[in-house]
Amino acid sequence: MLTLARLEPQGQAVAPRSVELSRLCKSVILDQIRLAEAKYIDLGLVTQDKAEIQGDPDALRILLDNLVDNAIRYTPVHGNDRPGGAAERE
Repeated sequence: MLTLARLEPQGQAVAPRSVELSRLCKSVILDQIRLAEAKYIDLGLVTQDKAEIQGDPDALRILLDNLVDNAIRYTPVHGNDRPGGAAERE
């Protein structure tokens, strides 16, 4: 969250752009898949439906990176993380 706060210096908001959310999620997961594999965590998406939103792609990426990093960090070994669903242990 601190990183997100630093992105908008003194209230200078970034103009929202169209972001394809499932593509962004896949990219973040691919960037962190080795960390998940090291803990034998099954990391993936619940759905791969297209979802387009308006926002700051850089800020959204940071947010998703933090979400996935925390999911990997706090899921037990041999766990199962799927953004959009609950963490489970197999």
